[in-house]
Amino acid sequence: MKPTAEEIEAKVRTAIADVLESPIDGPAEADLEADSLDKIEIAMNLESAFGFEEYSIDDEKSEGRKSVADWCEVVSDLLDARRVRA
Repeated sequence: MKPTAEEIEAKVRTAIADVLESPIDGPAEADLEADSLDKIEIAMNLESAFGFEEYSIDDEKSEGRKSVADWCEVVSDLLDARRVRA
């Protein structure tokens, strides 16, 4: 069963906060101002948090992501794709 949008956002915020070493309390649409290396680490944390295979979130998916909402969209799409394959 796919997690709710709220559950996804909570996990995404935690994964991002671990990388940026600060709480992510602002609006989901706020720019995180993460650099490329941070985005790679965020992707790796999200893969681990949601049980995705390594490199499920590739550089192309990571690079354009600027906000919690952007990362939630990536995770949601991957969860939907995994559900379709199952």
